[in-house]
Amino acid sequence: MSSLVNKSVTSPNTKKSLFWQLMLAGLCLASFSVAEAAGNAVNGKALYNNTNGASQSCGNAGCHGSNPASGLNKIARATNAITTMNAISGNKGNMGILGNYLTTAEAEDIAAYIVSPAAAEIPATPAFTVDTTTSTGGPLNGLFYNSPAESEAGWGVSLTQRGPIIFVAWFTYDAAKQPTWYVASNCAVSNNGCSGDLYKITNGENPLIPWTGSIKIENFQAPPTFTGSISFAFTDNDNGTMTFTINGVSGSKTITRQTF
Repeated sequence: MSSLVNKSVTSPNTKKSLFWQLMLAGLCLASFSVAEAAGNAVNGKALYNNTNGASQSCGNAGCHGSNPASGLNKIARATNAITTMNAISGNKGNMGILGNYLTTAEAEDIAAYIVSPAAAEIPATPAFTVDTTTSTGGPLNGLFYNSPAESEAGWGVSLTQRGPIIFVAWFTYDAAKQPTWYVASNCAVSNNGCSGDLYKITNGENPLIPWTGSIKIENFQAPPTFTGSISFAFTDNDNGTMTFTINGVSGSKTITRQTF
């Protein structure tokens, strides 16, 4: 009877020992899992879908499918790189075909992808945004012309940026091939460019006529004539697209900064 009691009763010290053994085992397993998922998921996704030239990659429909989350053909086992490499060396499920193409490090990358497919998604490059934080000289200040550089002679567009506003001065030619000036005095910046009303400047004065200081501009010049709209979309501080409408006719130019 005493022997039965001894077999069925566990001492407090034994319980503590078992508890700490289980805790230690849990920590080891947790550490092991983290290590197995510590590979490069981006590279793992590429390998999963094209296993370094092997005739059948993991992502093929006949193997594990394009989505590892589907669990097709026990793909969850591949979250352990060692298990994967043992399966390859043992040619389980004809996985020996990967023996000459997959290293343990690459198996770890695949494991990282299988554990977290979202980790393999490369974030999109942030879109360019015009910097409007300075009010004394914006990054878009300068002279722009057709892109590629020096591909169209005789016209250009000058941009003067002050914070969220750009003053546009465009020198070009009209339908009769006569020199013409257009301006947009309030091209409001938004995201990667600006847009505003476009005005044609006419009846300017000859700069050789002496300025007396008493001459009022409205007596000698016609006011700017509203002619349409203009907008800019930049990919960086030096390149972009200029889109415009003049008297109901639309057009666009790819522009680049004129450097000296």
